[in-house]
Amino acid sequence: MKTHGKIIPNSTETLYRPVGPGQLSAIRRSGWRNFPVRKTHQKFFYPLLYEAHAVEVARNWHVFNSGIGHILEFQMEREYLNQFTMNCIGGQQHIEYRIPAYKIMEFNQHIMGCIKLIASYYLPLVSRDTSWSFLSANDLRLKNLYRLTPR
Repeated sequence: MKTHGKIIPNSTETLYRPVGPGQLSAIRRSGWRNFPVRKTHQKFFYPLLYEAHAVEVARNWHVFNSGIGHILEFQMEREYLNQFTMNCIGGQQHIEYRIPAYKIMEFNQHIMGCIKLIASYYLPLVSRDTSWSFLSANDLRLKNLYRLTPR
């Protein structure tokens, strides 16, 4: 895992985004170039600075809620990103940018290259274990999660 967003000589920064199946489908339809517009109740878009944080969210939130979570990596123009503050929302690796939802189209114009799918986490597809429905998000890490890495 990367310990910090890779920096490509002062012009771009690598960011991460955990997504579920719906968002991944929308990103795929955009040709891997854009993040979808936020829903009305979603006031911010949160790209993450650390891959480890994205993995936590994908595994503990997306897998629990939809059965699969994906990690995306993308390069962002540093000059554009500088207008936004980084926020620490927990431990040292829990750093995110808060992009107002109304700026997502503008944000997409400053992505350098394509958005890349770097990992997917999912529950076992075939299981005789019927206890899955009784798990809480904290219990989920006790079960086996599978990682697909398309790199």
